[in-house]
This record gives sequence, C-alpha cells and structure tokens, in this order.
Amino acid sequence: MSIAPSTASAIASVDALNGPPGFVNLHPDGSINYQLNRWLSAMTPQALTDVAEVAVGISNYDQFIGEFLALADKLLAQGRRRDAAFCLRAADFFLPVGDERKTPTQTRFLELVREVYGIGPGQYDAVPYAGGVLPALRLGRPDRGSVLITGGFDGYLEDRFAMMLAITHAGYQVIAFDGPGQGAALEDSGMIFTTEWHRAVGAVLDHFGLHQAALIGSSLGGCLAIRRRGRTADHQGRGLRRMHRPARMQPADAPTGGPCASRAAIWAWKSSPPAGRQPRPIWERIALVSLD
Repeated sequence: MSIAPSTASAIASVDALNGPPGFVNLHPDGSINYQLNRWLSAMTPQALTDVAEVAVGISNYDQFIGEFLALADKLLAQGRRRDAAFCLRAADFFLPVGDERKTPTQTRFLELVREVYGIGPGQYDAVPYAGGVLPALRLGRPDRGSVLITGGFDGYLEDRFAMMLAITHAGYQVIAFDGPGQGAALEDSGMIFTTEWHRAVGAVLDHFGLHQAALIGSSLGGCLAIRRRGRTADHQGRGLRRMHRPARMQPADAPTGGPCASRAAIWAWKSSPPAGRQPRPIWERIALVSLD
C-alpha cells in the first residue's frame, strides 16, 4: 500500500504486538524503499511515522546512513529503545569498513538490542569451529523439538531475537548462530564466508548434542539452508528426509509431530533494482528444513 507521512500516524497506532502493517511505499526508489521497509519490519508500528518522515530527505545511501543515525538519537532520547536500536542497525548495514562511525554504531546496536530483549552476555555459547568460535544463543525448551536459525549476508544473530522468542513461545528450543562471514564470527574471529556451510551447521549440532532439528535461514541464509539440505548426510549421518511444497513461513508452520517432523516450508522472493542501477543485497529468503 502507499502512505504519506501525514497519514502514517493512523496506521502506526496499531498495537505494537501486532508488528508493522506490512510493506509500505515510502520512497520512489525501489531499492531504498525496500531497505526502509526491511528495518521498519523490526520496529514497533509507531516507527512508521518517523521512517516516513526521514524518507523524504533520502536520495542516496550516504543520506540514508545520516538520517538513520540522527533518528536513532532522537528516538533513544524519547525512550524508544527498540526503534532506536534498529535505526542504528539500518545505518550500520551501509557503513563501509574503515568508516570511523561503523564500530561505535555496531556496538551501540548490539548493546541496545540485547537490553531491549533482556539477553545477557552469559546466555551466549561459543561453538568451536575452524580455529575460532561461532557465537550462538540458545533459548527455550525442546518440548516440541529444536530449531536452528541462521542469517544471511552481513547478518547478526541479534537481528532475529523477535523470531527466536516467537518460536520459543510455540514450545521449541531455538538456537541462533553467526556462521562464517556473519556477526561476531567475522568481527571477532575473522572468519569469512564459506561454501561449505554444512560444516558450520554440523559444528553447531555437535556442540549442542542435537540429532534432530529444523533449520531456518533468513535472507541469504535461506540459500545456505538449502545448500545444507543438499548434503543429504554429514559425518553424523544427519540429513534431510524430504521437502514439501513451498509455503509461507509462520510460527504455525514450525515442525510438528515427534521431536522434529521431516517437512519444510520455503518462502522466497527476489527484488531487482531498475536497469542500470547498482544491485543491492535485497534477496529475502526464508527456508525451513528438517534434519534427521
């Protein structure tokens, strides 16, 4: 749907627990519009008004960075920590390595989002892998099974706190991790991306003693999850039994029946920039696969 800043407040009054009101046309540039919606989806509905207002002053990604850094400070001063945190994340995503603002912005985001969701440093695990460690976070109890979550390009496991809590609420144990090239695995251990993603997943499974689990990959992580699915078995004999037809991934689609059912839900789409423009990392894929 289309929305003007003057009408944003009416939509933003939706109860915060319901999340943002869907994909909104906030900017004429398709790539910038996608990025505005991308980070808005992690915020409260109240943020729709704020993001619609700053969108007017954005025509490139340098301006995008500046507007979201300023908006983060403004919202934090108002006590709106969750919205401020993901404004920082939005800016961080486009800050290049070597920019003096990048490390402080990353640190502020991580500290703030952990504070918002009540996640302390002592809740993290360190999974040994390739001479370094993969940071991992385990929440919930495996009453209905276990779910692994991995992100995509330039992702942090902290991006998916809300997803983790929703799945634990449905009765699952959830383990999110940063693989090679992601989050603290890249920043602290210097691990770059690898094509052998099944090895990173196997290390996480071994570390937590899991023989059955579902794997959710968001964004590029959906491709990585499918790549893991292509390895029908690893050294422990775990593999994918079968995949079912594509379906929209919702908490209700989480695996049911036994510790972890052998089924998969995949939701994927691609947005491409207009001809002649620089491609942006705007793949969004979600894949749910089960390992046995």
